[in-house]
Amino acid sequence: MILLGHFTTIARTAAIKEALWSVTADEPAARSDFDIYLRENTVAYLKSPCGATDVQAPFFLHVVPENVEDLPADRRQYGFDNLDFHYGEHAALDFDGQCIFEHPLPDYPIARIRTGQFTPEGDQIWMAEFPVGAVEGEPSPSTAVP
Repeated sequence: MILLGHFTTIARTAAIKEALWSVTADEPAARSDFDIYLRENTVAYLKSPCGATDVQAPFFLHVVPENVEDLPADRRQYGFDNLDFHYGEHAALDFDGQCIFEHPLPDYPIARIRTGQFTPEGDQIWMAEFPVGAVEGEPSPSTAVP
């Protein structure tokens, strides 16, 4: 029984390492408190070193479409989709002092992404904003905007 647990741990560790490698194989779209990566139709966050306090505050994810008409009707007046989330709501891994997690992106063409964290009182902790220049459903990596 102990041997089976050992192999399960090895398999989980290998899967986590593969996930980390697949994200970090490319340059991040932006660097801030977290490195931000675009993969397929998701945005991935990586921080190293990372601890529980780094992921306690909620995250904001504002997606600006190439065409405002692609937004839900109630979001068009704002010009962006608000996809705020908490760590662990979607795929999340903690490995060897690193935090990696991702959030799905909408299927419409995306012009820009603004993301970061905020306190429960609404104060911004950090923020990164960058152009995407996406093909529908396939955001492509870009360089960070200072």
